[in-house]
Formats: sequence, C-alpha cells, structure tokens
Amino acid sequence: MNIGKARALFEQVASGEYHGSTVGEYLEAVKIVLDMETHNSISKKMIISVCKWLMAIAEKAVSPYRWIPVSERLPEEPGYYITSNEYNGVGEDFYYDGHFWNADKNAYEVIAWMPKPEHYKPNK
Repeated sequence: MNIGKARALFEQVASGEYHGSTVGEYLEAVKIVLDMETHNSISKKMIISVCKWLMAIAEKAVSPYRWIPVSERLPEEPGYYITSNEYNGVGEDFYYDGHFWNADKNAYEVIAWMPKPEHYKPNK
C-alpha cells in the first residue's frame, strides 16, 4: 500500500463511507501514516477520525458486555444472563439446554443477551 491508498482510506472514514475495505487495510494505512516523517497530506482530523473508528471496532469486538443477538449465537454455559425481549424489556434469565427461562414464566421471546458483569470488589 502506498500513501495515496492510505489517504483514500482515511478520507473514506472521515466522510463516513467504507467501500469494501477490511479493518486490516485500515490498520496498514495507519501504520504507513505513522511511519511517515511528516503528515502534510493527511490532516490531524483525518488521523484522529480513523483512530477513533478503529478503537470503536476493537472495543465492540472484545467487549464481553455487549448485546449478542440470539440469531448470532447462544451462551455456551448454563447460567444467569442479562436479556432483552421482543418488547424491549430487559431482565435476568436463566439459560439452560438451549433456552432462556425467566422466573415470571412470561412468554416473552429473548432476542439478545449479554454476560452479567462481575460483582464490584473494592480495593483493600
């Protein structure tokens, strides 16, 4: 990749358009720009927008506390999970044997779930 291609990718992010480029291509573009002696052809605003965009993608990919649609996957282990139902209700349901079970026995279909966060542990 050359600086012209890197600049084009930066311009796509700055304009909100992402035309079939992979995250890997954007990472390569960032490396090329950061390795340059000067950044005269690429504005600070463009560099910041690409870095923020990449950080948002990385955070979504690695954060265990994001909504996971049941169409994407179900939990691997039985246990209690935070759930969202078809009526935008949020609750805590038990997952076991391929199904979510709630204490109220309501017939709301769970459409997304996420792991429960760890309990707060104060520093001692």
